[in-house]
Order: sequence, then structure tokens, then C-alpha cells
Amino acid sequence: MLVPVTDSSPSLKIAMTLHQAGKRAEAEQMYRQLVAENPRLAEAWHLLGVSLHQRGEHAQARPMIEQALAIGPPSPIYWTHLGIVCRALHDLPAAEHAYRQVLALTPGSVEALNNLGNVYCDLGRLAEAKETYRRALTLRPDFHLALNNLGKILQDEGDLQAALPLFERATTVKPEYLSAWTNLANNLLQRGQLDQAEQVFRGILTRDPNNVGAAFNLGNLLQQKLQLDDAYALYQIALAGKPDYPLALGGAYFVRQQMACWDDAASWDQGVRDAQSASREASFSPYFLLATNLDPSFERRAAEQFARRFQSIQPLPAAPRPKNPRRRIGYLSADFREHSMGYLMGELFEQHDPERFETLAFSIGPQGDSPLRQRFRGSCSAFVDLVLLAPEAAARRIQNEHLDLLVDLNGYTSLARPQILAYRPAPVQIQWLGYPGTMGASFIDHLFADDVLIPAGDEGHYAEKVVRLPGCYQINDRQRHTDPQTPTRAECGLPATGVVFANFNQSFKIQPAMFAAWMRIVQRIPGSVLWLLESNPWARENLRTSARAAGVDPARLVFAPPLPNAQHLARYRHVDLVLDTFPYTSHSSGSDALWMGCPLVTLVGDTFASRVAGSLVTHAGVPELATKSLEAFETLAVRLAENDSARQQMQARLVSGRATSTLFDTPRFVRGLEAAYEAILS
Repeated sequence: MLVPVTDSSPSLKIAMTLHQAGKRAEAEQMYRQLVAENPRLAEAWHLLGVSLHQRGEHAQARPMIEQALAIGPPSPIYWTHLGIVCRALHDLPAAEHAYRQVLALTPGSVEALNNLGNVYCDLGRLAEAKETYRRALTLRPDFHLALNNLGKILQDEGDLQAALPLFERATTVKPEYLSAWTNLANNLLQRGQLDQAEQVFRGILTRDPNNVGAAFNLGNLLQQKLQLDDAYALYQIALAGKPDYPLALGGAYFVRQQMACWDDAASWDQGVRDAQSASREASFSPYFLLATNLDPSFERRAAEQFARRFQSIQPLPAAPRPKNPRRRIGYLSADFREHSMGYLMGELFEQHDPERFETLAFSIGPQGDSPLRQRFRGSCSAFVDLVLLAPEAAARRIQNEHLDLLVDLNGYTSLARPQILAYRPAPVQIQWLGYPGTMGASFIDHLFADDVLIPAGDEGHYAEKVVRLPGCYQINDRQRHTDPQTPTRAECGLPATGVVFANFNQSFKIQPAMFAAWMRIVQRIPGSVLWLLESNPWARENLRTSARAAGVDPARLVFAPPLPNAQHLARYRHVDLVLDTFPYTSHSSGSDALWMGCPLVTLVGDTFASRVAGSLVTHAGVPELATKSLEAFETLAVRLAENDSARQQMQARLVSGRATSTLFDTPRFVRGLEAAYEAILS
């Protein structure tokens, strides 16, 4: 902000020199002495205001610069600095006036046009902002600030194609301008071009190795790509630069869970809980806590805190809605694809009553043309791909469909986009299936559950109005395909004989206390093995190390590589008993096991996530598999493992129950779902 001094006062030049050297206290003292001696010395008033602004004293800075303007000749520099200070004070009309004064004095100032465009953005006057940036670019086509700022608006509006060359041009013109590189990386991320985005983030870190934002964003990207050790190191860089950065803390914590890294686990657990409780800003996603949290009250507080990040989003203005002859129900999901949620929902649209309901699928996940995605496209009334649209643009697209209600199927999971819901594109918004807990957000009206998941009296733990579905809250697809070919035990890496315990959940759900229980169970059943999903190599090795520490030969842990769903289900034919995780219990993997006739021993807690498997076994017709203590869990697992007859009888009950249990009665489930919609809308 400092400019060359034009006043001939030697004292003013000395003060300016001190100011430029960073000795603001000494400079300010001299500025004050100068204006006391000569109240008409405009430049001293101006520079005093500049110094106060630079150390964050915006309210004190403003009258100093205003005094300079009052006594000095018209100065575009003074008006520019007043605009900067007023914007810092969020007095946007005053900032707009200041920049208009600059343009009146210097009509060709591209810097003033850019500053005015920024104020228009702050005011939400985006059409005027775009026009102002374009005026600047007409005067100077390679003005990097206007290129970047115009691109950011277009990107936020969902026009990724138009934004991309603006960012590319800005980075070419000004390679050291990191904001444009960051926006370019985010553009590539939204397009799903992870490798290209990774290169850009790495380039930013090459220029600025301690760049907190780039380290955090690259950490998130590498976490998605399961490059977990590199992701963890990047989160640590972000935390080193900003120790009170809750998002980076949450990212590091979740990566540790994925890697089954349990050294100092209790300290980490307490640390993230303390950070979540103490943070004065919107903290990290409560999804990261589901695998360790046992307290539903804390879960609600964490969700409400996270939801604060969306509180500045203003709902879209209400639009005229024609009266629909049928109920128009929208489903928002990233998982209309080959994904665990997709496998559960496969039959959803097929079972809706087309004479009473129009069903629209709004996809925010990866594009593709898998058979399951084709099935969704062919069974809903309309399939709308929103993945390349920014949140507001996506919300407007949804609003244009005049829905009666919108069902969110992701919550706060990895590809969720709750910002879309914060714009309120539908008059009624419901959370269901994908996220096991409250979202703590004012823009979600209802939460679908069942009597097992949320017992009567527990409604206070949820910010939404609880709506209990008849039977289980989880839908299932009776048309799921299982490969008729069963791999041999040897092909699976299993011993020729012995009880096979299994758990095919993601590694982040495996927690030390339950793993220790698994090891005690394995020790009590000679010749048994524990079959786990190979989520990543770090978890595999850490779990083997933990087994050895528990006195179990690591070779008794067998790891199953990921396979296409039909082949994965076929592996269950070798499973004798599934041992559940806790407190984040089995969800889709639990339905897989029960569908394949595998008993699932589970432990029921107090949180939503810790009760899902309890609901599954109850509605599969085997409620006795839900235990209420770790001791009871171990006792039941050992008893079933030792008693072949009892275990085989239960397996037979599960197989025969596929045709009769409420868990797998999809038509009945959808009729109940439709009845819930009607009750909400009545």
C-alpha cells in the first residue's frame, strides 16, 4: 500500500523510511507528531492510516485516511486505500463509493476496476462484477488479477469450461501468482482430473513449500488416491503452518484410522475431541469421528459445528411452483454407480409407483457408463448429472425441476456436497441412508431411521425431525448378482480347514478395543483365521503387528483384495461367521453378509452408526446376533464358532429368510418410503 512520498518534509521522509523497514510503532509516533505540528499535512494523515490498517486497526485507520482526503487535493491513492480499509471493515457501500472516486479521477485504472469488481462480488452483484472485470481486461487483456477473479466467478457458477483458460492465462502472465494456480487446481479437481490437479498443487508447494492451503488440498487429493503416507505428511505441513487448523487435524486423524495406526491412539482421540469442542470456527467433518465416538450428544454438537461453514449461504429465492400431478421426488447422490450405496439402491427407482411418483436422480459423483449406472438411468423419471456444476448452479438446476422434496443420500461422506442443500433447492429436504448420524444443519428437515436405530426418547440427539420407517431403514436390492463361480479356499489364501471369521469393512472402522476382542476370539478357536479386506498396505502391516502384539500369529490374518461386487459376494461362501466393527458397525457390508447367509455378530451402542448392524440383524430375523456388551459379543462369537450345528441352523434361517424377512422385502420397503413421503407432504 505504501507509495513514494511527494511532500518535501524531511521528517516525513524519515517516518516513511521507518515504515518501509517495518518499524511501524516508531513511524506512527512520528506521523502523529507531524500532524500535531501541522494538521494540514495530508500525507502524514494518510500514511498513519495505512500503518494502522496494516496491523489490523481498520476502524482507527479509516478516519485518518478520510482526514487526508478532506484536507488534501483529490488523490486516487487516498481513495484506493480508503476503499481497502472500508472493505476490511465490511462497509461495502463506502468501499464502492471510494473505488468509483478512483475511476472518476483515473478512468483507465484497471486496478480500480478490479477492486470495484471485488466489492460487487462481496455484495453478491455478480453480473456487475463480471462486467467490471471484463472492462479491466478490455483495457489490459493480460491483467492477472481480473483474469483470476472473473474465472473464479465463472467457476463458482459452474462454467468450468469458460473459467479454465482464464486461470491458465493468469498463471502464464504471472507464474508467481499462487491464487490463480489454486483456482486452476480446483477447476481440475471438479473435472475429476486428479493427476493434473496434483501436478498443480505440487507446483504451488515447489514455489511456496509452507503453503498451508496447497498442502491441505493436496493431502485431501492424495487421501482420495489412497497415497496415505504422503497425505499424512502434507496434513502435518499444513498443521505446522497453522497449528489451530481443525480441517488439517481432522484429515490427519482420518488417515491414521485408515492406516490402522494406533500408536498414541488415546491421545489422538482426545486431541481431536478437544479440538472439535474448542474450535471457534467450523471444524472438521464429523464423519471422521464416527468410528471412535460413543456419545450421540457429542456427535450432534460436532455436526452442528461443522454445519456452520454453510451458514453464510443464502437460500435461493422462492420460485413459482406448478402443481404437480404426481409427487416429484429428487434423490441427490454421488453413488449412482458401482459403489456400496449404489448396490443397496439398485431397485429403488424400479419399485416406486410411477402413477403416483416421479423420481429424479441428481448425480454429483464420478461419471461413467457402468451397467449399474445404466440401470439407474433407465429406471428413474429423469437422470441429471450435476458433477461439473458449482453448488449454487447445481442448486438452481434442481430448483428448476419443481420438486416436492429432495432426499440427500450422502450426508457428510467423502463426495458429499451439502453446500447444494444449503441453497434450499427444494421446499422439503431429507437425509437418508448414506450418512449414519445427524447433519446438524438447519437446511435438513427430516432424518429417516427406524425403531432400532433411534429408540423412542433419543430424538434429542438429532437436529432433524426423526421419521421412522417401518422395518429397517436400509433398502436392499434383491436383484444383486453373485458370481456362480466360487474361488477355492486356496485361491483366497485361506487354509484348507478351520473356522473362517471375516470382516470386510474399510480399515478405518477397525478400532483397537474391538480388534483386541477379535484376537481373543481367534485365540480361543484353534485353527481359525480372520479374513479382512485389504484396504491399503499400511493397515495390513499395522494390523499384523497388532496381532503379533496380542499373541496371535500374523499369518492367521488373511487379506482379501478388492474385487467386483459379484465376485466379492461369492467369497462369502467360505465365511463361517462375520465379526462386526464397533462403534461404526457394518452397513452395506452387513447386508452383503446376511444376504449370503453369513451370521453377523454385532455390538449395539448408543450412536446411530453403532446401531445400524443391530437393525440389520433384527430385520433379517436373527435379533439374537445383536449383543449389548463386549463380553457378550465374544461369548456369542465363540459359542457359534464352536457349535457347527447352531451356526449352520442360523445360516439356513438367513438363506430361507431372504424371501420373507423385512430386510430384503424391497417392494414393502418402498411402499413404506412412499407413505413416509406422503405423511411429510400432507
